[in-house]
Amino acid sequence: MKLEHNRAAIPTPRMKALYRHFTDKWGEPDHLIWFDPNQATRNCTLKKIHIGAWLADEDCDVNSFVSFGMSETEMGHSGSGKRAELQFAVRGWLSKTEIHEIARFLANVAEYPFMNSLELDWWHSIRDAGSVPCFPKISKILFRPPFTESANASTSYNTEMIKFLFVVPLSEAENQILSTDGPGAYEQYMTDNGFDLLGHK
Repeated sequence: MKLEHNRAAIPTPRMKALYRHFTDKWGEPDHLIWFDPNQATRNCTLKKIHIGAWLADEDCDVNSFVSFGMSETEMGHSGSGKRAELQFAVRGWLSKTEIHEIARFLANVAEYPFMNSLELDWWHSIRDAGSVPCFPKISKILFRPPFTESANASTSYNTEMIKFLFVVPLSEAENQILSTDGPGAYEQYMTDNGFDLLGHK
């Protein structure tokens, strides 16, 4: 019975490969939090979802979170081949409660495309994602490409591409510009105003 209960904690080969992809760059995470779909209040498509957390330290003031398990299932219609994992980052020191809130939030977002038969991609957004941890005034989120050219936009597993969707909070003003004028105008607006995408809003 105990083995059955902990089955969600056992990573798949794909999850192990993704884990190595990040540990090769960042080292071991400070936390690895897993969620058991059998304990969820609704039916879940994903059988396993783990969230790795690399916390801020004296050398880097950014906390980075990565999902493992979302790419086990193709998004949208069967055979589309579109697979993704999520990344989320926030600047500053986090409490234990905030760490777990972010992990739970990402786990819920990972399930979103399967609940709604969607194929998420860069520059897609969710209008009402609930309260975004560390950004209490924000309920919209954007999936964007990497912040820098040095960051990986994707990886592969057994010839299948896995895209990394970077989750960022989206204010009403930012959403309006993005919806009306597109990604280029949005990025220019953020640059012109000196907004920190990783800072609390």
